[in-house]
Amino acid sequence: MQHSIAELRNIASEWRQNNQEHTGGIVCIWERSAYCWKNELRDPNHERPGVYAVLEDGQVFIAQGGDYSNGAKQWVEVAPAAIKNPA
Repeated sequence: MQHSIAELRNIASEWRQNNQEHTGGIVCIWERSAYCWKNELRDPNHERPGVYAVLEDGQVFIAQGGDYSNGAKQWVEVAPAAIKNPA
């Protein structure tokens, strides 16, 4: 399922506004829902293929390859950072 970059950034931004104790890091999105925060982009095999990861600066990655049982094979950038130095 394809999502627009703007939509993914909006979902992540809303999640960050509601969870301000988590700064920096990434917000993971599956089927238009933010479901977790991590302090950094980690091993793709911890996520299923199709999960999006949105960094605080707006950079967006998608987990690709692999399968549901064993997780994804890699993170692939789908959009560069939207802002420089978000802090």
